[in-house]
Amino acid sequence: MSDRSLSNEHDTSALAAEIASLSLGGATIALEGDLGAGKTTLVRYLVDALGGRASDVSSPTFALEHEYVTPKGLLVEHWDLYRLTAAPQELLEPPGDTAVRLIEWASRCPGVADRADLVVSIAVQGDGQGRIARLSGRLAGGLRSV
Repeated sequence: MSDRSLSNEHDTSALAAEIASLSLGGATIALEGDLGAGKTTLVRYLVDALGGRASDVSSPTFALEHEYVTPKGLLVEHWDLYRLTAAPQELLEPPGDTAVRLIEWASRCPGVADRADLVVSIAVQGDGQGRIARLSGRLAGGLRSV
């Protein structure tokens, strides 16, 4: 487990680029944090780092899922479980080898966060400006330590 200080959006972009450098095909990434912590912002930067269009990214709170396809053919599934208490069945199965699954509020549905290859928990710092991202899970070992 490691912590990252995210003082500004540049730091968030750098973290997303580092995550994107991992082999993400077939991976599930759980994103945790209070409302406004920056989960969707991290997704936006991650889609951008994977070569997709960041401007296409929006919160799927009411749709439950949005999908983005990168130029290299990676399907990015972006889920938001905020309004749910039970997971859609497909989230209990691994994504395909050409997909990466990003799940906001994964811990709201039993069994979903447990299956994550990487958990990114974002906490707002006391001043309301900066963030701390805590990284854990199998893929966290592939990220540089700071």
